[in-house]
Amino acid sequence: MTTAAERHADHDLFIDTVRGLCQDPGARRAISRSRGRGLSHCADAHSYLAEHVFRHPIRKYAPRAHYTVAALIAATSTPHTPDQPPPNTPCTPRPPQAHHHRSPRRHHRAPTRTPAPPQAPPAARQTPPPAPLLPDRPVVPPAGPRQPAPHGMPGTAAPTWAAPSPRPSCAAPSHTTAPPAG
Repeated sequence: MTTAAERHADHDLFIDTVRGLCQDPGARRAISRSRGRGLSHCADAHSYLAEHVFRHPIRKYAPRAHYTVAALIAATSTPHTPDQPPPNTPCTPRPPQAHHHRSPRRHHRAPTRTPAPPQAPPAARQTPPPAPLLPDRPVVPPAGPRQPAPHGMPGTAAPTWAAPSPRPSCAAPSHTTAPPAG
């Protein structure tokens, strides 16, 4: 059984090994492509990592985790040194700036221009079309029988088609009720 210190030392050694492999652009590309894939789909990365994972007494029990860590290391655009935080992180300290003493007289500065607020795209700035004009009261068709269309044109005359005849049914329709008893 290994101790925690031995495991930490082994992990540090593995990370250093992967960083050394990533100095070769072909190895970096092959290892980074294995990210998110199962071990059976990482033939390119396997050719670089197999001897460092499967032939090692501690690492051989978690090969997928080691392949994932190697892929994440290879996927970073620039390697960073362990004693400094990676670039573009909130904990990155700002570089020291020289402190200048203010002179007693004030310097005239040009007024700073604030950037204009971002404008919406042209499609969003267009006004919507006006709503259709609606009558003040609902339109009701005139009451009474339909008048035949002039010259036999369809449209206002009674329909010329007949409703389909109901199909015979063995059971009584559900909407009918029995006559009241009595």
